[in-house]
Amino acid sequence: MEGSLLVPKVRVEYFRKIKDKLNDLGIKISLEDNKLVYDCEDPYIGRMILTAIARGFDLENAMILQDPDYSLYIIDLDEFFNTQNRIRVIKGRVIGREGSIKIAIEEATNSKIAIFYNTIAVIAPYYSYNYVIRAINMLINGSKHASVLNFLSKAKDMIKLERLR
Repeated sequence: MEGSLLVPKVRVEYFRKIKDKLNDLGIKISLEDNKLVYDCEDPYIGRMILTAIARGFDLENAMILQDPDYSLYIIDLDEFFNTQNRIRVIKGRVIGREGSIKIAIEEATNSKIAIFYNTIAVIAPYYSYNYVIRAINMLINGSKHASVLNFLSKAKDMIKLERLR
């Protein structure tokens, strides 16, 4: 089934680079400026994968979305903040010093996070989705990094329990 979406101009070159790989995976794409037209068997999964790539994920991480347990969630920081300076501060809080907070969230929740322009994109399994979003919301709302790390250590145990169900 065919569909289309607009991609950021800075990601167009990456899509051109991975076009053959996507074709091998059953997702045929064509680009006109920053409009991407695609054709694939499962339009929902195809669109999720292409949206993830457009939001800053590489192909390998975006392909995780083929697993039905995983989903894509995008937080648009423009909806929360009205100045670029505040958005830059929040992105820095989510990343942490040398990526430490982002890595801690990813490891505790078995998720992937991409911060691209004014969006935070998350690929997470259903059993840890709420924990990832809550940790990011805690950072957006100004919680201390130590509080978020404490939450993540507790969340890691809860996720283990939920995976066993």
